Amino acid sequence: MEKKVSSYIYVISLFSILILVYSIWILLSAFKSYKEGNMMNFYLQFFIGLIGLGLSLSSISRLKKRLDLLKEKMVKVVSVVVCDKCKFKIVRRFEVGDYVNKQVGKCQQCDGTMFIDSIYAEKI
Repeated sequence: MEKKVSSYIYVISLFSILILVYSIWILLSAFKSYKEGNMMNFYLQFFIGLIGLGLSLSSISRLKKRLDLLKEKMVKVVSVVVCDKCKFKIVRRFEVGDYVNKQVGKCQQCDGTMFIDSIYAEKI
């Protein structure tokens, strides 16, 4: 999941930067057309450049907001496994199928029964 998110971020940011650079190039071409006296090309390139500039800056700002939202939502879910005899405790990653009071095997120290005591999420 994290790999998909990071590749999505790279693609969107690269696309936005390319649009930004292209829009600036179009705006520079518009001013060149203005100096040459070609007003029709000036107006066309100027408005296209402004639209591209606005779209790319909007995309970059929305991407920043999405990144902030993703950082808030990123959590690590863990299961706390405890031995019923010696109270030996292990904190491990949550696995699909984990639930509280589930028996997960034998204790490493006393051969007692290990069970899941709690499941919770930690912010990364």
